[in-house]
Amino acid sequence: MKAKKFFLALGVIAPLASLPVIAASCGDNKPNTPADKPGGKTGGETGGETGGSKPGGSFTDPDEFNQYDLEGFGKYVQTHLKIVDEFKEDLKNLANPGWSIWYDYASDWIVLLDEKGTGRTSPDWLSRPPAAIEIVGYMSDLQMTSATQKIYGTKHRPNGKLTHKVKDGKLLISFYTCRYNGDGGDGSQHDFSKEPFVAEIDLGII
Repeated sequence: MKAKKFFLALGVIAPLASLPVIAASCGDNKPNTPADKPGGKTGGETGGETGGSKPGGSFTDPDEFNQYDLEGFGKYVQTHLKIVDEFKEDLKNLANPGWSIWYDYASDWIVLLDEKGTGRTSPDWLSRPPAAIEIVGYMSDLQMTSATQKIYGTKHRPNGKLTHKVKDGKLLISFYTCRYNGDGGDGSQHDFSKEPFVAEIDLGII
């Protein structure tokens, strides 16, 4: 992980109570999927050199690395979210007030925070919250961002807090997708999907 990217996501490290103001750049400072990320590969290193500079491509194949199709990535996420086994019970707490889920821009997975704004820690990630939900096969510079923020073209930075709702035993996650398009210096560094997406995960709540 490059140091610059590590510091961009400090809002997710400690104190975790500062998370409500988290904002980070989508796709800048990558390699984006560290080799030690569960199920991850070094997609930024391989795909970025081969297919990352052209439209189209794949979200899973580094030889056809995709960093343009915001709408396609949203649809991909809708069908490729997977709960990490050790969090199956913890995620049921999202039905309770105060619990929240956040997209971690440094590791490209979703973390779970309790009503105090704290989460489990992982010694492998310098006390960062470990993945509660992963994007299976993730291999792209595109990322998730809040569905509640107003989208004004590209005039703001992403926000990691994902909108969620638990209904009929299922977790509904609302989000936009985004990509870093260069440092414009005036806040115009990001592109966003035109519409928000909703992903559904069965929590097994009876």
